[in-house]
Amino acid sequence: MSLTSACTTRDGSLVAVGAVGTWLTRRSGEWTRVETGTAANLASVACCPDGRVIAVGEDGTALTQRGGELSRSSLGAPLRAVHCGQDNTVAVTDGSQRVHVQRAGAAFVATTVPERFVSITQLGAQWFAGGLSGRLYRADNPAQSWSVAATAFRPVLSFAKSGSTAVAVGSQGTALLSRDNGAQWSLVSTGSSEDNLAIHHDGAQFRIVGTGGVVRASRDGMQWSAERGTVSGRLLSLARDGARLVAVGDQGMIATQEDSGWRALEQQRTSIFSLHVTDTVRTAVGRSGSILTQRAVGGPWESRSTNVPEDLRAIAVTSRARIIVGDGGVILRSTDQGATWTPRESRTTKPLYAVWADENYHALATGEASLLRSTDGGDTWALTPLPDRWVVRTIAFDGQWLWIAGDGSKVLRSRDFGANWDDVSLPRVMRVQKILHRLGQPLLVFTKDNVIVEREGDRWVERPAPCEILFNATQVGSAIYALGVMGEMFRAEGSPLRWSPLPRLTNEGLFALAATPSGALYVAGEFGTVLALR
Repeated sequence: MSLTSACTTRDGSLVAVGAVGTWLTRRSGEWTRVETGTAANLASVACCPDGRVIAVGEDGTALTQRGGELSRSSLGAPLRAVHCGQDNTVAVTDGSQRVHVQRAGAAFVATTVPERFVSITQLGAQWFAGGLSGRLYRADNPAQSWSVAATAFRPVLSFAKSGSTAVAVGSQGTALLSRDNGAQWSLVSTGSSEDNLAIHHDGAQFRIVGTGGVVRASRDGMQWSAERGTVSGRLLSLARDGARLVAVGDQGMIATQEDSGWRALEQQRTSIFSLHVTDTVRTAVGRSGSILTQRAVGGPWESRSTNVPEDLRAIAVTSRARIIVGDGGVILRSTDQGATWTPRESRTTKPLYAVWADENYHALATGEASLLRSTDGGDTWALTPLPDRWVVRTIAFDGQWLWIAGDGSKVLRSRDFGANWDDVSLPRVMRVQKILHRLGQPLLVFTKDNVIVEREGDRWVERPAPCEILFNATQVGSAIYALGVMGEMFRAEGSPLRWSPLPRLTNEGLFALAATPSGALYVAGEFGTVLALR
């Protein structure tokens, strides 16, 4: 979970936004999460002089918080950057060569601009924006015409100002300096060729953060030096948290400047994408190679080192081995109950999203245009390429057939553990999230299309779903539990299924759902949240 942008509110609180609709507010050292109602990545946030906070997302939504209330505006194309000017005018750039301008809290008005702007700000009386081409643009009014002010040769991603001095920074070490509120610009060197992703002025110095985790400082915008301390990973934005200057970045990283230099202050807990649970042990896998194990209900979660930076997407467990798959074609295998993990050769670098294994040494892994089969319990794998752009997200075994499905209409099934496959495609194109086998009941296919599809005999039958996207599902006794993409939970029984919503458990996004043999239900997701229902 990356934190992509931060700002400081009028009352001194820190606001940070990021992946999967994340909006965090820090007051008096405590974090609270704002429920945004979107799973889209939030790209930028701005704090206005009048107390409003505006965040914009890749789904085209602009969110405005005023006095604790959150309102939304739909602006269409993916939104890139937002800035709130001295007179509380809000300007938002998008991915289709437009700037959306809001004055005095009125509706946004869109203006076509010369190219895609990736950053925007107000310097003095004028507005400036960085184009994807590396050109720097200026306008007296962000809702009117823009003209070229300078050429940086690389995209300009961030601006900061102190008095009449302004600095713009961007890709591959790009930095431009102006000493007259943007009338004239000149290229300067910051001493680094890494991407400069954000710049901030704290009242005394300019500071730049970027891809290397090093913070560079300058009093005049001309002479730059690296400050002490290096933070692992990209730092994406700078803001003030009370008396401290902080930087936020990848994997929820938050770093602070102290007398001894910059150091990682804290890291928001990792996202969990898959769970395997029994009555005695719970295993969770997720972001950046995370493997967590809990051996007592309510006890601590132990982290296992894998030296794998890729996200881990799914886990399968048998009495002989545990197998994990993830991005980059990663396959990890353990034969000592998860104490140690060994990488296995997959012969693909494409993401793997699902894995299945049984007690007879059969195993199957699927993902982006890839199908892998093992006959020795996941020790070695044979790769079968699938059609380009076919993403397979789920595997199910009904005691007779193995089933796989994903994006599109194609559904395959095999009676010989993946050696040969039959095509039993759906009646139309869908995005399949989960196949669920129920003993003695029709096979269920959960999709992104507001429907659940049942396999009745040799035909597919569509049934209404309780929400637009059902992300995951499992069976507990005679009941089916399903998880929506925004963390909604539903329970169903009967035939046809009758769905009812369950009370919302958390404001955080939930991705994983699993049940123990005794019927305890576990859900997990963002910030390492794991919740148990008994």
